Amino acid sequence: MHGGIGKVIFDKYKDRYTPKIWAYALSLYFHQKVVEPFKQDYFKQAVKVKDLWDSIWREQPYVHIYLKEDQLQSQFEFMGFQKNLKTHDLYAYVSSNMKINGYWYIHPKKFVNNIYTKEKRPSYPSLHENWVDYILEGYTKILYLIN
Repeated sequence: MHGGIGKVIFDKYKDRYTPKIWAYALSLYFHQKVVEPFKQDYFKQAVKVKDLWDSIWREQPYVHIYLKEDQLQSQFEFMGFQKNLKTHDLYAYVSSNMKINGYWYIHPKKFVNNIYTKEKRPSYPSLHENWVDYILEGYTKILYLIN
């Protein structure tokens, strides 16, 4: 990711923003053509761009573009998914819906699934409210591991 700068910045802000907001902010930063340190303002601009983009796409018909396995792998890795991540039975995760180059890709963000687990773990986000920010449409699924 451009000489490691992306990884350092992502580690600093990964708990505050979703991968889609992170991708928008990174593209804003690298398209500025100015040599300056990364600013928090890029995330604020990215939220506005994402809201505008979502409102435009709601009006457009859905077109699905099929990606090759190497393209999928790079997309999942950019969004923070990890190969064959070890999961815990108490949480739910967002996962790839098929093996890509022989691996399952799972996002490390932990979610709670229902009201009972939300009461026990209030610091974790609800899966059904937030999972849209962590998906790649047509290639992801919800991985339920909650007992």
